[in-house]
Amino acid sequence: MKKVVVLLTLLVVLAACAGSQPPVTNGTNVSQVDTSTTAQPGDLVSVNFVMTLDNGSVVDTNNESLAEKNHLPNYVKGPFTFVISQSGKIAGFDKQVIGMKVGERKEVVIEPTEKPVVFTLNKTQAMKRSVQLPLKRSFKLASYQELFGKPPVVGDVIANSQFAFRYQVKNITESSVVARAIVTEGQVYQLEGVSWPSRLLSVFKKEDIGTFIHLPEVNRTFESDFGTARVLGINGSLVIVEHDPALNELINKSIKIDGIPISQQFQVVAMTNSTFTIQRYGQLADKRVHLSVELLNLTKGVKKVKEQSAIPAVQTQIEDISTES
Repeated sequence: MKKVVVLLTLLVVLAACAGSQPPVTNGTNVSQVDTSTTAQPGDLVSVNFVMTLDNGSVVDTNNESLAEKNHLPNYVKGPFTFVISQSGKIAGFDKQVIGMKVGERKEVVIEPTEKPVVFTLNKTQAMKRSVQLPLKRSFKLASYQELFGKPPVVGDVIANSQFAFRYQVKNITESSVVARAIVTEGQVYQLEGVSWPSRLLSVFKKEDIGTFIHLPEVNRTFESDFGTARVLGINGSLVIVEHDPALNELINKSIKIDGIPISQQFQVVAMTNSTFTIQRYGQLADKRVHLSVELLNLTKGVKKVKEQSAIPAVQTQIEDISTES
């Protein structure tokens, strides 16, 4: 009788132990998460959203009244529909939608993914006095007649007041007209985008390149990449200029992203007697963003998507801080 009692007790203990083990799937203790009703990468979703900064200013939304009130130039009207991982919004936006269910609302903070891009520059800068320009130029065939008032003919001489030189047509292709500038060494020209006249010093005929030297007047004011500037003087091969930007003025300048020069907008944020500071403007990657989002609709698995690539590194170096006009 004792043996029977011991055997029954042992069986009860083994059964209890077996019941306490987690479910085994394919030999591993893994709990399966049901994603059939939650948003996942590759799903098509529609959302309402508002993005604000720490100061409460609205920087992006699909709410028309909020967008108009905050003077947003471009915004989505109506629900914002996109494939998760391909929204085109700031890094972290798509990630916050993952796991949401239809009707769910969420408020989160997306931390900056980049450091602010800030430069302090001297107001007084030197720019090269000489510049080399190609003398051959290609014009689109589609716009040629509008520019010159006649169809292209090889050998024809053409001119338009928006170009610095007269040109002679050298070749015509299916999509373009190639012409060469008619220039004379020692002649003075008004180059495109330059605030003063320039003299042609020499021509490299093999490369069809001309070397020009700028002839600015001392004390002349002109518009530079950094706003109003003045010619202080000429020092050999250099033109010395003084920039006088206005506080909060917006300017366009190049920075390198993954080694490639990309035009970015900057704002003048500070000035001293000898320097001015500019900070990249209009980018959300270097700011804390408060996101309020509501999932309105979900369509599962409409597209296979790759994981989002790493955020490009921004090299904090202006491609060209001088005005090489």
